[in-house]
Amino acid sequence: MEISASSTSEDVVALISTAYASGGHQLGWTYIFGPSKSRLQPKLVTIGLNPGGGRTTDGGWAEDAHLSQDGADPTVRNSYFDQPWGKDGAYTPLQRQIQLLVTRNYSHVLPEEILSFQFVPFRSPSWTEMPKSSVAAAIELGNSLLGWTLGKLGHPEAVVCFGLKNVRELIVEWFEAELVANVPVGWGNVSAQLYRSPKAGRLIFLPHLSRFGIFGRPAFVNENRLFNGSLA
Repeated sequence: MEISASSTSEDVVALISTAYASGGHQLGWTYIFGPSKSRLQPKLVTIGLNPGGGRTTDGGWAEDAHLSQDGADPTVRNSYFDQPWGKDGAYTPLQRQIQLLVTRNYSHVLPEEILSFQFVPFRSPSWTEMPKSSVAAAIELGNSLLGWTLGKLGHPEAVVCFGLKNVRELIVEWFEAELVANVPVGWGNVSAQLYRSPKAGRLIFLPHLSRFGIFGRPAFVNENRLFNGSLA
């Protein structure tokens, strides 16, 4: 089945469900961390690699199969802001970092104006714990979904990716992007990548924010350069 910007949600769910079953995945899947309408001309986009979780057996992970929050919790504007994933109702380090990213650099953007999704919908405790025999097919699926997910994008202020080293070139290709600079984030030799793109104000690749809590850290002196600096 070929997916495009005009495909129905039912078609997308069918494609993901088929790939989930054939790939031997067992920890559920989720794709868009907000309502489906967040695909329509969002002001900001965030892209993660794949949903985490599943290391414990008490999360009900296998029953999780949601294209968006429309089918899970329609009151959620964006899961990073409205759906604490941590213990005792606390936000996780990743969620706190996303919140800081927005409040520090895009304070005028509301949670419901952000499209947040995972390149690969299938859950695993970490990327290295994804079933190895299904990694290539999972990446192929994620790439095939971009036309639908981003097909009505408009021209967002920024597209911010984190932990996408394994699929960066696919994202760069879709956005027809050109590298502007490698920008140190104040964490040893770890850098972010800043691109210009005709499809967005800027395209940014960050290290995985659950491991590298760069926002709010004094050593991250290049934050303004990355999010507001010249693309010349």
